[in-house]
Amino acid sequence: MLQDTIKQGYGDGAVTAKDAMEAFLKTWNPIGRSAQELKETFGKPSEEKTNSITYIFDTGFLGWNFEFVLKNDKVVELRRPASE
Repeated sequence: MLQDTIKQGYGDGAVTAKDAMEAFLKTWNPIGRSAQELKETFGKPSEEKTNSITYIFDTGFLGWNFEFVLKNDKVVELRRPASE
């Protein structure tokens, strides 16, 4: 299940989780989806703000962010900022 893979987003499972997220997003467009739909699809986010939900995958050396920007509780943009 996708949520189980995404939960493994830190340490050894980060690359697998990032790859699963990228593969899923090739077939599922998040634009227009609600914040609740994101959480139902991907599970608990790494970070949640009023205007964004972010899933972070971090090996400890490399990291990948998937930031879903929200407006009126709907996804309007997917950003992929570099992890620090």
